[in-house]
Amino acid sequence: MYSSKLETTLNALRDHEMERLDQFLRSPYFNPEYATPELQGLWHYLRQGLHGPEEAYFGRDRVYGAVFGSDTMYKSKLEKLMSQLYGLVRRFLVFEQIQAGMTESRELLHLLDALAERRMGPQFNLVHKKLKTLSREQPADSSQYFYEYFSLEKKVIDFQMIDNNRRTDLQLPELHFHLDAYYLLQKLEMA
Repeated sequence: MYSSKLETTLNALRDHEMERLDQFLRSPYFNPEYATPELQGLWHYLRQGLHGPEEAYFGRDRVYGAVFGSDTMYKSKLEKLMSQLYGLVRRFLVFEQIQAGMTESRELLHLLDALAERRMGPQFNLVHKKLKTLSREQPADSSQYFYEYFSLEKKVIDFQMIDNNRRTDLQLPELHFHLDAYYLLQKLEMA
């Protein structure tokens, strides 16, 4: 188990990330499957031995004994448990990355998706109006500005098409302008 994907990923985490991972794993909202005593046992055992130089601590026999007790060793049983925990750690890393990049406008863009999916037109329009106000307050000096504006207006068009509600002008030329500006600025930033 030493140098496994799970062990190397856990060793790469900082102390504060380990604390947050522990909270994430214990949350029944994010991880209902964490309730199994074997998965909890594996997590606690691995956490105790991380950042230590002792390679034998991560030997399969030793880990298996710590998690499953004196049961007959089945290699696939431990591998399945390790794979399950590794999947949860990956989900945690994705969640942390999303949280780190979450701004008010991005959060509201996700809210627009939820409202559109539920066909909540009046609430959708209020959030759209708020996002338009926020976008006017942002400086139009980066590709991100144009991309967010494009994303916002694209969501409006998608919602109108779902709802078959074309009462308003789709403003496609403005939408295309913002998309073109985004790509042009991306090319300039890369050059």
